Amino acid sequence: MVPLLYALEGQETRRGMLLGWVTGFTGHVLGFYWLVDTMVIFGGIPYGISLVLFFLISLAFGLIHLLFVFLYTWGSRGIRPGSFWQALFIAALYTSIEFLYPHVFPWRLGNTQIAWLPVVQVAEVTGVFGQQ
Repeated sequence: MVPLLYALEGQETRRGMLLGWVTGFTGHVLGFYWLVDTMVIFGGIPYGISLVLFFLISLAFGLIHLLFVFLYTWGSRGIRPGSFWQALFIAALYTSIEFLYPHVFPWRLGNTQIAWLPVVQVAEVTGVFGQQ
């Protein structure tokens, strides 16, 4: 997420949205590459069709980041860069989008914090969404 936020600096909204979509698409391709074999082995779907379906799924999940960039550029206009309020806005915005956007798997950005014990302990009260 941090590289995307740096890449957004000085970009117009359309270009930023494209960067967001590419970021989300790439993240899903790299994180869920195993879906193709799962569709082939357990679903009996031919390999070529599995690749096309995986590509479409990855494009759809890339829209999460596209939506984030659109709402971020629109909503953060009055917030001073580098402030506490900007950090709070980014966290609240991404968490809200991830909560509302439909998912195939129960994977969330907060799941990446598993190695940080103090952060993970918050999940007992807030769930995975409180870790973001």
